This record gives sequence, C-alpha cells and structure tokens, in this order.
Amino acid sequence: MTVALVGYGALGKQVRYLLENSGKRDFILFDDPALSLKEPTARAFHCCVDPEFAMADFYICLGYLHLEKRREWLRKLLALGRRLPALVHPSSFVSPTARIGHGAIVYPGCNIDQHVSIGDGTLLNNSVVVSHDSEIGEGAFLAPGAIICGSARVGAGSFIGAGTVVSNGIRVGEACQVGAASLVAVDLPDGSSAIGNPLKKLDRPLKLT
Repeated sequence: MTVALVGYGALGKQVRYLLENSGKRDFILFDDPALSLKEPTARAFHCCVDPEFAMADFYICLGYLHLEKRREWLRKLLALGRRLPALVHPSSFVSPTARIGHGAIVYPGCNIDQHVSIGDGTLLNNSVVVSHDSEIGEGAFLAPGAIICGSARVGAGSFIGAGTVVSNGIRVGEACQVGAASLVAVDLPDGSSAIGNPLKKLDRPLKLT
C-alpha cells in the first residue's frame, strides 16, 4: 500500500520513521521544499488531492505551527473519500473502550484510558496520558508528556504544551494555546492563550517557535 505524507518537515520525517518501523516502505511526499530538494517521490503539496493518489493511505504531517491548515486538509481529504488510518505506536496503551479518530497519530509511550475520545487528525506526542472519559477534539496537538486528567476536554485545534497537566473535569476550548509545564485548573474559553503554574492567561498568542 502506498503511503502519502502531506508535509515533510520534522514531523513528516518522524511519522515516516514510525511507519517504516511498522513495515511501510512505499512513500509519496507532498511537500514543496522536499520537491525543490529533489527528494525521491516528492510531489508539490497541492497534488495530494489528485485522483491518481486516491488509493493511498494518507497521513497529515503538518505540525503545531499549522494547526488550522492541518484541520483544513484533514476535512478536504475526508470529503474526497481518502483513507486516513490512525497511526498508533505499538508501545502505547489504548483501552478497548477508547475511540481513535481518522488520521490520528499516537506516538510511543502514550496511555489512552477507558471511554476516551481522540478526534480526527489529533496528534499525541511521546508519553501523553489521556485519562478516563476525556475528549480530545479534532486536530488538537498534545506535546510530549502532557497529562489530561479524567473527564477533561481539549477543544478542536488546540495546542497543549510539553509537560502540561489539565486537571479533572476542566474544559479547554477550541483553538487554545497552553504553554509548556502549565497547570490548567480553570476552564479556558475558545481562543485562549495561557502558561504557567499558577496559570496566567495572556492577551496575545503564545510564541510557539
């Protein structure tokens, strides 16, 4: 089966490594810089919607700086009927009662507890914990070591920084940005930016670069 990687920066290379270790070998890279560097099998980014690639398995490899674009391409490819299988590393634990959405990527060492819902296109980086009855929205990005406690919710398109803890029952809205090593013990409305322990809400977006 041909594997199509949409984006081939650092995240795309990580995903390719994970897939190669699971036995995948036939890759097409949809990435303009990779094309300019004459990477084998590279195509222009926009070509991923071409009918000739309709039978490939697609993985969206746009990182945390491009969360809106990630969701846009997720929806576009799903609307075209493309296959977007979830990628779950075998070292991760996933409860039989958990739901993993289309195109979700779960890195090594994650723990996804009972009755958890992981939305389409969501990425859980290394050693993320999502406790019981929690929900992670479409296209969210959880950085390494993030902990989502029981019955919490992280909205679509949100970024949760490395080592951050979202407390039991807390609601993080859509398109939020929470910086590394934060403790989220209060609800955050859509579009919030916050960082720290104790948590400080910001009047500007986090600088994630």
